[in-house]
Amino acid sequence: MSIIKGKTNIVAGFGGTKRPLGEVYFSQSSLASDNPGALPGWTGEYYENGKTLFPDLYNFVKAHSELQVTKAEYDSAITSYGECPKYVVDENTAQTSLRLPKYANYIKMAGTEGITQKGAGLPDHDHITHGKGSTSGVYLSNIGSLCGRSGGETVSHADAPAATMRTGDASESNPIYGASDTVQPAHTTLYPWISAYTSAVPASTAQAAEFTGALSGKANTDLSNVLANIDYVVESQVNSDGSWYRKYKSGWLEQGGGFGSNDGVDTIVTLLKPYTDTTYSIMVGQMIGTSGDPTYWNFAVINKTTSTVTIHNATNGAGNICQWEAKGMGAN
Repeated sequence: MSIIKGKTNIVAGFGGTKRPLGEVYFSQSSLASDNPGALPGWTGEYYENGKTLFPDLYNFVKAHSELQVTKAEYDSAITSYGECPKYVVDENTAQTSLRLPKYANYIKMAGTEGITQKGAGLPDHDHITHGKGSTSGVYLSNIGSLCGRSGGETVSHADAPAATMRTGDASESNPIYGASDTVQPAHTTLYPWISAYTSAVPASTAQAAEFTGALSGKANTDLSNVLANIDYVVESQVNSDGSWYRKYKSGWLEQGGGFGSNDGVDTIVTLLKPYTDTTYSIMVGQMIGTSGDPTYWNFAVINKTTSTVTIHNATNGAGNICQWEAKGMGAN
């Protein structure tokens, strides 16, 4: 965990090293688990909800305009240099996004001009030009054997023998040539990380990405992003007498319950929830408490309304327990 001290992050695993918020540091490891409290600085990562995920870093960047560029400026820097050392904030319409810098090249100590970018280059140098018949003298200490003069004399270019031109790969003279496509000093490769937290270190970046991916396309509490062809229960209830109902998003309604009945008696059952019309289906059956012939008890539905069902007991017995279940489109 981190220990808060002002705006400085003391991250476990670094021996108590203090890292200011937004500091770029270098690590031998590219694993988030080895760099708690930090975000990768070599990927140019984009976080749609950066304001929520990394509030400390987001607020820090928002407070420092010198660390920000527009999305167009960021993309231009990537095209020109392959990297961009600055952030992009609020490029989404929700004003919550954060795009991290992308460091891909060598870091040079900043000067008075602040954070800048420059492409590869070589220093300028003096050079010798020559042309046939030139009167410019060239001091050569070992040209005597070539021109018949004593060493150390100044001779004109016109007196020098014709040069012999030779072409070939520069790597034949020194293996430094061809070792890279650009000017490349000797170096050690390390991974840049950006200190992102001034509070307790939350889940690693990898875990956060995994969590975000797992939630993608899933229903949230209002279930507004569930596909239209998927139905689900939006309301349900089970009462102490055993009656129950389930109402679905589509309006489909299922319900049931029980009641006691005697021979030749018509019982009116009031439904727990009404239906849109009387096309709903209903099933009625005898609950057998003891052994016996279940075909002996007969029940009939003799009337239906949108909110009631009339059930006739036609059995030759008393105290029968009837159970019912209805299904159909419920009323709004």
